[in-house]
Amino acid sequence: MIRRPPRSTLSSSSAASDVYKRQKVASVIDYEKTEETGLPKANVLVYKLENNETVIVRPSGTEPKIKIYYTTLGKDLAEAEAEKEKLAEALKPIME
Repeated sequence: MIRRPPRSTLSSSSAASDVYKRQKVASVIDYEKTEETGLPKANVLVYKLENNETVIVRPSGTEPKIKIYYTTLGKDLAEAEAEKEKLAEALKPIME
């Protein structure tokens, strides 16, 4: 299981947008806890941010690395992709 606790806020890196500098983790879903999810046990953590975007973290099943997925919101695909880039940049210092 992934055991590193999340930081309460994202990066303060100057490259990260001001929005993500202040973004906080609103909730964490641990898929090891089947009573919370109602789903089969899995080695997955889902961090939901205050703006309803998510960061999903899981180990690779075939390689010694961590996989990270993002869900972002926007009025269209271009805006959602721009938000994803900002979120990815804000998370870089945490993931290194």
